Parts: sequence; C-alpha cells; structure tokens
Amino acid sequence: LVCGGDGWLSFMGNEFGHPAWIDFPREGNGQSFEHARRRWSLADADPESRHAALERFDAALMALDEEHMLLSAAHVECTHCNEGAKVVSIERGDLVCVFNLSRYHSHVDYRLGMPMAGQWQRVLDSDLADFAGHSRLMDGGDTVLAHSLPPGELCDRRHAAASLYLPALTASVFKMKPGAGYDPMETYSSELGGAGDYGEEEVWW
Repeated sequence: LVCGGDGWLSFMGNEFGHPAWIDFPREGNGQSFEHARRRWSLADADPESRHAALERFDAALMALDEEHMLLSAAHVECTHCNEGAKVVSIERGDLVCVFNLSRYHSHVDYRLGMPMAGQWQRVLDSDLADFAGHSRLMDGGDTVLAHSLPPGELCDRRHAAASLYLPALTASVFKMKPGAGYDPMETYSSELGGAGDYGEEEVWW
C-alpha cells in the first residue's frame, strides 16, 4: 500500500478469508475447486480469531488510504533500508511509514531521519491488540519527537531525526501533528544569518 502505484490488491497474500491456501482448478489437483474460494464468514464467526483481527487491520489500512490519499500521493521515497536490522522507512505523501521486519529483534532508540523536526503522531500501529498484536507501544507510544540536527549533519539525508522503539514484526505510520513541526533548515538559517551556509546538494526536499 505504501509503495504501490494507483492500486493495491488486498487479496494477494493478505487473505483474512483463507484457512488454507489458494489453488485454482488445474490438472495437478484433478481440476478441484476445494481451495479456489474465500471464506469471508471466518472473520464473522469468531471476533477473537486471527481472521477477524486481520480483517480489522485490512479495514484500518483502507481507512488510512482514504484519510491521507496514500495511493494518489506523488511523494514516495525509501529513506532508510537496513538489511542487518531488517528496518525500512518510507515516506509517502505527508506520512512516514516505519517497518521492523525482524522476527527476533526489537530495537530500542533506533535512529531514523524525519522530514521535519517536531512532534509526530502515530496514526497506525500494527501491534495493537485489536489486530492480534501485543500492544507493546500502548504506554506513551503515540507521539515521537524529531529533533533538528546540527548544521552539516544528516540522518538518512534529512536534517531532523527521531529515536524510536521498534518491536519485532511491527509497522508504524507517523504524521506531523498540526502546528507542531518546523523546518530545521529555516531554524538554522535564521540563527546563522542565512541559508547560504548550506550547500545545495545537502537539501533533499
């Protein structure tokens, strides 16, 4: 959804209506239709099941797109990709989407570049109990503060950075709180007497 173009197929690898696998009729399975179906009723049968939790997560993703127009947002950039830590950060529109794809390692105070300094609100947390997660970010984890960096210092090609707690196998989406952000370049420019103190190649947005 974050990296997609003009569309996103929620039924390719994200099926909350499949207890098994998809297998269309073919010669190898005797033209069987047994696994060529979706059982949407599974999500309704038990609200505590993982099928229901995945359906709620799918609905949350659709709501995120409708509110922030993700699929039509022109700006998309992967600003951070750490193969060792299994951490990826992607900007899409005015949102910052952070993924910890590691199965075994949670990261504390993980430093990531942010588009602007200020307070960033977490607008989606895949670790919520409602999504069959562990709610590890529930206490005090709704807002993170991105600090402006000293002149000449960059983090992921950005002039602001935040330290995040990233539990294993989770995704978080952040949006700048209204009126809580500022351009760190403008702040340093006013302090130092002008934007000419910075090379043009250092400005990435």
